[in-house]
Amino acid sequence: MTPLEDERSGASEQLRNEVMAQLDAGEASKRARVAAEMILERGSCTTSELTELAHLSHPPRALGDLRDSGVELDSKLVSYTDAAGNKKRQKCYWIVGTDPNKKSRRNLSKKTKDEILSSGRCEICGASHRLQADHRVPFEIAGETYPHVVEEFMPLCPSCNRAKSMTCENCPNRQVKDTDVCGSCMWASPLDYRHVATQQVREVRAVLEDPEDIERFDQERPDVQKLLIRHLRRADLDQG
Repeated sequence: MTPLEDERSGASEQLRNEVMAQLDAGEASKRARVAAEMILERGSCTTSELTELAHLSHPPRALGDLRDSGVELDSKLVSYTDAAGNKKRQKCYWIVGTDPNKKSRRNLSKKTKDEILSSGRCEICGASHRLQADHRVPFEIAGETYPHVVEEFMPLCPSCNRAKSMTCENCPNRQVKDTDVCGSCMWASPLDYRHVATQQVREVRAVLEDPEDIERFDQERPDVQKLLIRHLRRADLDQG
């Protein structure tokens, strides 16, 4: 039964014991355990509560880890009012069971991680700061090979990693779990993709870091979308 926002109660002792056993068996990460404790204590939990009360900096990643370790979640959108008085919506999560066949991802060795990040650039936007190694196809969809295979990972900046997590969480393929669909998405293969989260669109994400480039951009403030469309249409005319 879906917990109501104003009638919360903690999880049953049976469910708590089942979840705690699965966290151990599934080798859950620390952030997954923190998220599980908060949800078990309250019965359900929103993303903002996981941030404010559990002090998780990126709830979707913690919830992803929780699912990876074999704890099954359900969710619904709930309305709330932010500090500025604006009405918004966010997801509320609760635990519905466990899957004993699942096990958490394994930590990358320093050598493997260094090799994944060796390009020095985010594969999506080109940023060079605080790069992170991320599964090219989400772990939840394809799992991982162990020992790790470098090609199964990609370097991402924190911003693109968060955007990818949110996009994947709401992608229709999350339920279907077709690895080919994931592999042909921009978030997995940005240099050769056929869709963005199953949508027939094309995205351009770019970060400028050179001071001279930044200065020119600030002076001109180009409409990147118009420039790209103009370039593509001019190429068609040139070919014609």
